[in-house]
Amino acid sequence: MSAHTSTNLDHIIILVPNSYLKKATTPSWLAENFTITPGGQHADRKTENTLITLADGVYLELIAFVNDEEKNRHGHWWGGKRSCSIVDWCLTGQINEKRTEGAEAEHESIPFDYPDLIRRISTIQKKLVGEKNAPGVLSYATPVRGGRDRPDGKRVEWAVTFPTMEADSSLSTSQKSRPPGIPFFCHDVTARPLRLSTDDPETKLVYTTHPCGAIGIAYVQVGVPKDQLDLYANMIATAMDGELKYDKKRVIVGTPEGREAAVYIVEKEDEAEIGVMEIGIKVEKNGKDDDIFGTIAIVGEGDIRIKFVGK
Repeated sequence: MSAHTSTNLDHIIILVPNSYLKKATTPSWLAENFTITPGGQHADRKTENTLITLADGVYLELIAFVNDEEKNRHGHWWGGKRSCSIVDWCLTGQINEKRTEGAEAEHESIPFDYPDLIRRISTIQKKLVGEKNAPGVLSYATPVRGGRDRPDGKRVEWAVTFPTMEADSSLSTSQKSRPPGIPFFCHDVTARPLRLSTDDPETKLVYTTHPCGAIGIAYVQVGVPKDQLDLYANMIATAMDGELKYDKKRVIVGTPEGREAAVYIVEKEDEAEIGVMEIGIKVEKNGKDDDIFGTIAIVGEGDIRIKFVGK
């Protein structure tokens, strides 16, 4: 666990065509650079995934709607997102194996201090009352259970906590909107290694070793609404329980394996650029962590490519 934050970067979600998940039709730029970890189909039967597991414990989730069918987009939180785009990012709290017996509230039965998150978010917003052009009250909904079935038949379970934006205090939770650019949380109910395998015991394939040399996340660049940098930057930093640096444009976050990544926060006028814009991947060169970066970014309309700087 990093000393800089009590919250870790967990994973980053990239929406792709379903063909990307099939070994025979995985794009060469992806297959030639990364070792793909098998994923599975989610509990709602609308989406399925494969993963790119990094040595720092963070992973890239390649998610697709089952058979690319339009009906599977209906009612899904990423249903309106464009394929071949970075659609979301996720944090996780400290791993705590303790469970509460006979918990009345669902969030009390998972290893996550939800009341503490709400307290921190509420405190920072009170300090920002009157923020220019503030869209409403930002908070987090109570955790909701989810899961998926792995190809080996094992069941993975978790709970997710999504940020909310409340313009009217009389609205129910289901009517509150999702604020752009703010990360959600994923809390493991089953053991984390079940959600994120690092190797295949049968083939001895190590999923965290990649042909391109990728070893972890160097940075995540997040676009936020113009003239709301202070509000969004403070919300992101508070969710991470971290400290803003460099004129409120950077916060350091931990990773599950004790390393660190930077989150850069940038004001954007174009609504399409709000959210995760770019992912920087730390690359090992000649057996050394040599500050070589690979960048995954949107290149043109509906296309994702990885480009390496310095190689």
